Amino acid sequence: MRCVMALAIAALMALSASAAVVGEASPLADGSVDGWSGITVMDGYGGLPAGEMVSTVNYYASAGRADGNRSVQPLIIKNDGGVFSIYDVGPVDTPTAGGEVSLSWGSAVVPNDGAAYHPGFWQWNAGVDDTDGGLVSFADAGGSGMFQENEDGTTYVPAIGDDVVSGHASGAGGRAYQMNFTTAVPEPSTGLLAALAIIPLLALRRRK
Repeated sequence: MRCVMALAIAALMALSASAAVVGEASPLADGSVDGWSGITVMDGYGGLPAGEMVSTVNYYASAGRADGNRSVQPLIIKNDGGVFSIYDVGPVDTPTAGGEVSLSWGSAVVPNDGAAYHPGFWQWNAGVDDTDGGLVSFADAGGSGMFQENEDGTTYVPAIGDDVVSGHASGAGGRAYQMNFTTAVPEPSTGLLAALAIIPLLALRRRK
């Protein structure tokens, strides 16, 4: 009986556990910023855990660019054998003050399908293309690896399934974009919670 109850409690704890932080470690800091508007893929930081979702995006909005004109939108980028595409698109954030920003997101769950899923983001300057388009700061060294795809800041809107192709890359030891994704196990459904809760009751009935 005690063993069954322990298993049920362990299952509930596993379902509610927070999982991982993927990207640059906090605290994040100000630094250089891009001139391009475009998509950045942080592919050198490993993949997001399968079966989990992105719950929070943390990034550093550079003080000189956080003026209400520049925006960032987090993305999950799928890497299927070296072919990259957008798996999910997060909320747009347009800060008016520099500093570390924490953005809530309940992304799609990362599947366990053999592909890798990386943090990424799209940033742009409203109404212009490739003119001071960067908002997220980066250190010039110490990163784990990334690449960028240039996009038109006046027209582009990211969509699930869009291909992402490198137009500029910085390998391990290069650019360190000041962003990370926090993942979490999705909340279990009411039905699953009820099923787990009844396990000890079934074990008790069998003993009678």
